[in-house]
Amino acid sequence: MRKIVKWILTGILIFIFFILFSFGIDSAVEHVILSSKISAFKKKAVYQEDISSYYVKYYKIDLDDQVPGYTMYEDRMLPGSIGDIITSPDSNFFQNMFFGEMICDFMGYFVGGHAAIVLDSYQDYEINVTADDTVESTVTSGNSPAFIVNRDYWNSTDYFTEVIGYRAPLTDTELDDLLSVAVGQEGDFYNSTFTFNTKNKSYCSDLITKVYKRYGINTNKDGYWTTVWDIMTTPDLDIVYYHKVIGDIKYIYYVE
Repeated sequence: MRKIVKWILTGILIFIFFILFSFGIDSAVEHVILSSKISAFKKKAVYQEDISSYYVKYYKIDLDDQVPGYTMYEDRMLPGSIGDIITSPDSNFFQNMFFGEMICDFMGYFVGGHAAIVLDSYQDYEINVTADDTVESTVTSGNSPAFIVNRDYWNSTDYFTEVIGYRAPLTDTELDDLLSVAVGQEGDFYNSTFTFNTKNKSYCSDLITKVYKRYGINTNKDGYWTTVWDIMTTPDLDIVYYHKVIGDIKYIYYVE
């Protein structure tokens, strides 16, 4: 009997080790893919000296027949335009809630930081949103629902030092429909198990997968958990915005 228990426990440990090893290899590959995508995006950029300052450096990528990769809010450039996905590999977002630094760094490396869908002017019943808003689902104290929020906080270094905006190849009709579908996610409660009851609950990257799969966009390449890294490395999306804070200086790359 003891031998059987020992074999079972050994099998379980081997299985767990295999899962962790596979997850580690997959994460390392995703880091390489994202680095390559960002480098290719930045190589297309031209420095905009006339609008840059010591603290903010702007780099523009010319792309015909597309809306800009940003939205202006007061005097600030917010990442993304209607229907875009904004993401960050940063773990600071969670650290500003209730997780410790070590856990946040672990989460940031393997699953990423946060993700949201950029909205546009929209009104339906009691819902009223603007082009400055996003819909997103976050880990907070309690089982809070997905909500609509002004995305200006994505510019805050208290939460994110690196932000990437992505765009899917959607038609104008699909974008109009997507706006309605995305806003309709408001109120879905956070899925803290990441696995069970996925129909009525979502986590940030899962919410995005639910919306975009309607248009044939795959943001979940492994078919199981959708991590932020899955979104950031999917070939179905193109980068249209990127910023990173290094020291006191923010470097912004954008499509226009």
